[in-house]
Amino acid sequence: MENYKHPEQRKGSDLYNMQLMKWLIARGFLPKDKNANILDLGSGKGYFYFALKEMGYKNLHAVDLFPQFKECIKGNIAKRLSFKNNTFDIILSRDVAEHIAEHDKFFLEQKRILKKGGIIIVMTPNAEKMSIGEFYEDYTHVMPYTRKSLHEALSMHGFSRINVKRLRAIPYLWRYSIRAFDCLFSRRKNNLLGIAQKI
Repeated sequence: MENYKHPEQRKGSDLYNMQLMKWLIARGFLPKDKNANILDLGSGKGYFYFALKEMGYKNLHAVDLFPQFKECIKGNIAKRLSFKNNTFDIILSRDVAEHIAEHDKFFLEQKRILKKGGIIIVMTPNAEKMSIGEFYEDYTHVMPYTRKSLHEALSMHGFSRINVKRLRAIPYLWRYSIRAFDCLFSRRKNNLLGIAQKI
């Protein structure tokens, strides 16, 4: 592949996101089917989008309120996205949910554009051990989640087969092994990984 870089040549964030995608696939959270229709929601610089593209996924889409690369389209999850009902097999977001005050719109809009049997993957900071000051240090943070509240949010919005776990890769070891994501490095500072299915 033209854009392939040896792991040692990658920037830290590129490699981290590539390793995280490999871990999600290895654990069965992302499909191995390279034809799956996947949306990178709140794509930012497109770390997930480009990692999956490099891994050979063909039907990738990216949306962000402020698009930062040409493949990404402009969209606001708190309103309505331009996608048709029942479009995606997977919707993947990281560090988006905590910025959306209209949580009903955040979850229901994803449910609308997911196919029946489709999977929602939400990654967000875990507020369980954070002080209120820590969470709101980023003034755009408006909705803290804990394992319990993220589970309840997914359940209340009609998702099933819900799995919410804490995620914090062992520093540096993730560069060499995706198994570093299996170990919760910090009980105080970690993220939530919420996975659920549209029935």
